[in-house]
Amino acid sequence: MLGLLLSLALQFALYSLSIALTFFHHGAYRHGKIICKVTTGPALLLVGRWAIALVWFYQGMWCKVLGRMPRHAEVVESAPMFTAGSAHLFLIALGWFETLLGISVVSGFGPQITALTEIALLTVMNTAGLLWASKIIPDPVGMIFQNFAFAVLIWICR
Repeated sequence: MLGLLLSLALQFALYSLSIALTFFHHGAYRHGKIICKVTTGPALLLVGRWAIALVWFYQGMWCKVLGRMPRHAEVVESAPMFTAGSAHLFLIALGWFETLLGISVVSGFGPQITALTEIALLTVMNTAGLLWASKIIPDPVGMIFQNFAFAVLIWICR
């Protein structure tokens, strides 16, 4: 239950922040003319990066390394290239990699390559999930929309 509540809270915060950062980064338009333009300042960028990092910490450490979301293991085990044992090892390695991505995001180390790595990882994980585990994923369409919003936030905050 706690995992579900954390997930819902992170999704809500992610959507809200993504919309706000898109507005602040690109401005508001009316009839093709910009009516308000505010650039992202260092404080807003830091908030965006922490939001991204918290998602990676939650997904990597909480869900995968600590094993608090068994569905993640089921998704990995559904891929034909894994046995139960190798799927578990892969899941732990993936969880640590996601946690390291969170650290990289917060530190600001290599923001361009980190953002590209994050978006590539999301693309691969979504594609694999849809190919091999679409029956296990409760809302595949929602997953795509959520991860698209996450990718937009990642790109804006690079």
